[in-house]
Amino acid sequence: MRAEIPGVVALGALFALCILGGMFVSQYYGVEYQAFGPDTDNPLNSVLYLVLILGFTGGVLLAVKLGGRKVVKGLFLGITGFTVYFVLAPLLFDSLTLEASVAVSLEVAVLLTWLLWRFPEWYVIDTAGVLMCVGLSAILGISFGILPALLLLAMLAVYDAWAVYSTKHMIALADTVMSESLPIMFVIPKHWGYSFLRKGKGLKAQIDSGEQRDALFMGLGDVVIPGALVVSAFQFLPAAPGFLGLEANVAVALLTLLGGLAGFCALMAMVLKGNPQAGLPLLNGGTIAAFFIASAAAYGQVLI
Repeated sequence: MRAEIPGVVALGALFALCILGGMFVSQYYGVEYQAFGPDTDNPLNSVLYLVLILGFTGGVLLAVKLGGRKVVKGLFLGITGFTVYFVLAPLLFDSLTLEASVAVSLEVAVLLTWLLWRFPEWYVIDTAGVLMCVGLSAILGISFGILPALLLLAMLAVYDAWAVYSTKHMIALADTVMSESLPIMFVIPKHWGYSFLRKGKGLKAQIDSGEQRDALFMGLGDVVIPGALVVSAFQFLPAAPGFLGLEANVAVALLTLLGGLAGFCALMAMVLKGNPQAGLPLLNGGTIAAFFIASAAAYGQVLI
């Protein structure tokens, strides 16, 4: 157990880094980056997003079952390159010309996509994962107002528990992700010399055999979804002064992140026992609880 603590700390640091990065990047995103347009307070957006996730997950699993693993890999690599470009481009607009910022962002996106295709080692996957989480948490955060964000987190927590413990199709999806080295998870080695390229058995086979895994794994959604509420609080709450020495929206967002980290610690305590766990019930639960407490403390009432 003690030997795994550095990996847990590293994973927790990535969790916090990505969400803080999402807060920072969200300041550079205008309304054209909002997933559902300017109607950010519509709760139906959360339902629509859940339907899209269900449809996308079902389509991926069906494609894999029909032998389309390479098609699925190509799709995910394309999405990764697209997201990396749109994370970097707005950040470079202030320091470079429009043409230069587009060129640099495109070059980085193409290079990272090529590396993921040709050499998907764990540190390449993690680099892509950080950029993906930063961009997606920012985009979701500016797309969902506080109430839709809370609804989204609650619904996805229930869905994740159902998908892991009941139907177990999320484990099948994770197995596909590992076998095809898809860039939608973080991989943190438990020891020096670990290579994701020589990972051996798939996740499902390791679970069935009771084999000790050599790395910690965490899906990007386990970072992006709680991060959406943190960014939403930062973007949509009033910037009233005087709470913990910070503007109220910043303080609430940071305390909400701490709630997510508390959920992360509880999740890791269960994961280290050796069984796959649904991440979002604990992660989202801690994030939501912290938001309610922090909002009430900062504003005298919960603002949704």
